[in-house]
Amino acid sequence: MKEYPTNLTTVESHEDDLRSLEATAAADAEWLRAAMATSPEERATHVAAARDAYRKSLAINHQIVLKYFTPPQGAAQIFPPGITRQNVMDKVPLDPDQTGPIVARLVNYMHQTGQGMENQESVDEYMRYMQRADVRLRGLPQK
Repeated sequence: MKEYPTNLTTVESHEDDLRSLEATAAADAEWLRAAMATSPEERATHVAAARDAYRKSLAINHQIVLKYFTPPQGAAQIFPPGITRQNVMDKVPLDPDQTGPIVARLVNYMHQTGQGMENQESVDEYMRYMQRADVRLRGLPQK
């Protein structure tokens, strides 16, 4: 891998994409189970599981965008102290309430400076995944 570091990054990005897909599929499965539930208790259980899984999906997609698409020259302005592109997956909890504001800073930075705009199409793809999860979350009954 030392000879081909780009290959390692490619493999890592594919693994991260699969983590995102797995979380979204688990959330969708719970959403469907809730829709098909035959009792209020069963429905409530699956709604709660779907909510948790969609939040996890959101956070994973946030982390992916931050890891792969944060312009290096803007990292200090985008990330909280101690967080970098290299450690964002390990240091930032899978909580969209924590990852979301960092992504918002990234998007604002990209639009204000034009830096990282070469990745806009990829960022938009992940934003669609995030939007889908958010729509499903808002459509779930509240606790």
